[in-house]
Amino acid sequence: MLVIHAIGHGDEKSLKVLEADLDALKIIFSAFSRFFSGEFDDVFATDIDSWEMTITNEEDRDFSFRGSLCAEYEIDGTDLSDLLREELGIENLFVFDGNDKPDEVNRITIDIHGLKPMHR
Repeated sequence: MLVIHAIGHGDEKSLKVLEADLDALKIIFSAFSRFFSGEFDDVFATDIDSWEMTITNEEDRDFSFRGSLCAEYEIDGTDLSDLLREELGIENLFVFDGNDKPDEVNRITIDIHGLKPMHR
């Protein structure tokens, strides 16, 4: 079971229990437990929201972590924020990075209407 205690940010937070298939949960827990079982450095900034996470192991022992919504955590070249969004199917989920990655821009179009020659 995966429980997200705060979806949203600021004062708009809500509790949500997410259902995911067993394969997705195995991928998520494997990546998160491998990443957070190593040396973890908290990243804190004072001008943005923060996250808190508790991982409970098979012996029912809790391990708590926290940081600001500005970090990019990767394990084996995989971004943990993107992994969680993809496996849960929630594109706009705020995770460790605050979902601040820019959208890919494929094309920019500029239409100019009413163009008149300028005389000096």
